[in-house]
Order: sequence, then C-alpha cells, then structure tokens
Amino acid sequence: MNHAMDQLYNLKRTAYDGEETSGKTITKIVTTTSGIAMSQTSRYTTETSRAITTKAYPKERQLNCTACFQHNFTFVLNNKNMCKPTEESSSIELIVLISSVHSNSKKRKALRETWLTPTDQNKSKFRYAFLLGMNPNNKLQVALEMESATYNDIVQEDFTDTYQNLTLKTIMAMKWASSFCQNAKFVMKTDDDMFVHLPALHKVLLKHEKKLQYSIGGQCRINEGPIRSKGYKWYVPKALYPQSKYPGFCSGTGYVTSMSVAKQIYKVSQHVPFFYLEDVYIGLCVNRLGMGVTSLPGFYAVKVPIGCNYKNGVVITSHQLDPKLLRDVWSLKCNATIF
Repeated sequence: MNHAMDQLYNLKRTAYDGEETSGKTITKIVTTTSGIAMSQTSRYTTETSRAITTKAYPKERQLNCTACFQHNFTFVLNNKNMCKPTEESSSIELIVLISSVHSNSKKRKALRETWLTPTDQNKSKFRYAFLLGMNPNNKLQVALEMESATYNDIVQEDFTDTYQNLTLKTIMAMKWASSFCQNAKFVMKTDDDMFVHLPALHKVLLKHEKKLQYSIGGQCRINEGPIRSKGYKWYVPKALYPQSKYPGFCSGTGYVTSMSVAKQIYKVSQHVPFFYLEDVYIGLCVNRLGMGVTSLPGFYAVKVPIGCNYKNGVVITSHQLDPKLLRDVWSLKCNATIF
C-alpha cells in the first residue's frame, strides 16, 4: 500500500471477525487508535470490548466482492424503544438518524430544543436517534451514557468514531433502522450541524413516495468523479477507485429513502467493499441494487442565509448551523410558517 493510501485510510484489513478481549491491544479498522481503554466506571471497558481481527488489506480496493464487508460490530448503547407505538402515534412516518460525536452534546441539546421538537420526544409520527461510535476519553463516554439515560435517544456501536469511519456509522444506522424501527415508512440520515424542516420534509416524502421505493433522495450528484489531487479532504487515489465517475449519490448532509430501500442497503453492503466517503459508499450500494437517486426540492448541502425561507418550508435542509444559529432560526417571526 502506498503512503497516500496508508495516510488516507490506515486500512490494513477487510474481513471482520469478532473476538472477546481482556485488556489486549485492539486494532480497529480505518483508525490509528490501537486500543480503547475504559475505566471500570464505564460500561464499556477493555474487559468487555470486541476486538476486530482481520486479514491483510489488498493493495487495490476491490470493485466487487462477496461478503467482504460484514458489519460485525456490537451495540454499546441501544435504546430499543424509540420506535415503539405510543398513545400520540401508533404509526411512524419518518425515523431521522443523526450522525454525532461525543463532544457535540451542546449540538444535540440544541437539536432537541429546535427542529426535533415535532418528534415530541420520540412519541409522534416523527422519530429520531443520534448515532455514535467509541471515543477513548472515558469522561466523554460516561457523560454520553448519562445523556442516553436521560433522553433515551442514543445509538452507539463499538467501532472507533473517526471521520474515516463515517461509512461504518451510516451502515450502523441502516442496521439499527432495519432491526428496531421497521415500522417507519421513511428513513433519513443527516448530521448534528444541520437544520431539517420536518413538516415540510414529510410533504416532500409523500409526494415522492413511489420514487423512494427504488431510490434515495436529497441534493444528489450524477456525474461527479473522484478528486485526484493530493492534500484535499476527499482525495481518492486510483488504487482505491480507478473509475473516472462515481455512480449517482446524494450529499451526506441529508438524504432520505423508504424503509424498504434502507433494509436493502444494509443487506447488500456486505458485498460492497468499504469506501471511506460515506455518501459515495451509499451510492455504490444503491447502484449495486440497480437503483438510482432522486433530486428533491429544498435540500441544501450549504448554509442557506437565515431568513423566513426556513419557516415557510422552502428550506428543508441547511448545513453548518451551530446551536446559536439554530435557535435564531427557531425564534424567527415570519408569516405563512408551517411550524
């Protein structure tokens, strides 16, 4: 493996086998962390952790495979009741799966207090969950466990939480939705620095319901290719992706699909070799399924200037909003609002 590939991925393996470890050094895929050591005050310790042992990673990424990318990770935190029927709503229209990290507790709090309020704390027809991996900082882990006990809205698996592991987090999302939220009609994946207008999104989902039975939707890109210039955040060497174009994919800032497609993405992912750009990887899975992408109105992968378009449903998603901006948007006084 050349230096660029090693620097980008630190991938040494592709086949995943779980084994119990008792204080052993743990090698996680796509990470430079050699182990996760938690104190006895945390439920997740080296005495209970699953090591990921793997075979040698080839010099070139395979384009196709059979069962080469099995998601053999274990839930550390799993609030299984987030999608149970309630008195307020016996059916679920949408589950929103939000990528987050341990240190972003203020962002999660801001989301709960703003655009997630239509979920009525996971009792309405809209439900949500925050998605995390593991962090070696024991204090952060303990704080996350306390947060989970308070809000019951955290899902966590035992992979190392890094940018290069976002694909693992998204496949965890599809796995969790397939297992614990099968009764939801639609699935959304988004991030904790996003604004999402849930009522307006629901209208768009219903309008495009048929298309989303065989596609994913959002701000989608059809003819985009890999960045070959070293030094860029999304640099991809030819050894990892030799083709000049990606299949269609939708920005990872926010995309939606039906529960049926989410289940199929999780199932087919074991046959699609790992790729660290998670939105492209989901596009690869969708392409493997013989499906496509659907561009939907109102999905923005950039920060839309703050204004009443956030309140009237013109803006469904907007990126890079910190907690203050989210609260500013939420407190806007506008005419013709739909929340």
